[in-house]
Amino acid sequence: MPRVVAVAISTAGAYGLPFAGALSASVLVRVTGAWAGLPLFAVLAGLDLLPRRSPVRWLYGLVGLPDRPRRVEPGAGESRVTSVRPA
Repeated sequence: MPRVVAVAISTAGAYGLPFAGALSASVLVRVTGAWAGLPLFAVLAGLDLLPRRSPVRWLYGLVGLPDRPRRVEPGAGESRVTSVRPA
């Protein structure tokens, strides 16, 4: 069952939110016209997606992803492979 929930959440994030955004942009452009609808959509999308309580962050929380990106310690991901080949 957890796998089904994870697939549903990832599908909502990958397909549902962009579809809802495209649908709302289309409605705003058709109702108010292109010159007013597109900037209005940009402002509304920014107000919805940028705060800490956005739908994307809510979906991340359902899956169990951290609130913020992890910091990488300097030298933690160093590779021993070099681009120079010995002769």
